[in-house]
Amino acid sequence: MNSQYIVPPPVMPNYFYKHYPLLAFRKLIEWAKTEHHARLRYCAERGYFKGVKHLNEDYSPMRVLAEVEGFRRMCAMISQEGWNKLSGRERVFLRRAYEMREMLLS
Repeated sequence: MNSQYIVPPPVMPNYFYKHYPLLAFRKLIEWAKTEHHARLRYCAERGYFKGVKHLNEDYSPMRVLAEVEGFRRMCAMISQEGWNKLSGRERVFLRRAYEMREMLLS
């Protein structure tokens, strides 16, 4: 893949996931959506229509996030207070990504 399509994940120390979960997880969710869009754009611009179909049907930003190395560890660091500060959509997004991660590992 061309470097213009590679979206590097946000680099944050583990401290942020425990003490500033809003910032950390919002950046991760935003990155996952951006990464998914970049993959779609790459396939569409090159005419890989089967790739676009696969990304639309079988792949999602939640799966992108679920495939991040250390995602389970990041989720384990969040406290109940931090979890309550996230919006409903963010909690659902993270919960589904975590469930998908568990499914991919089994």
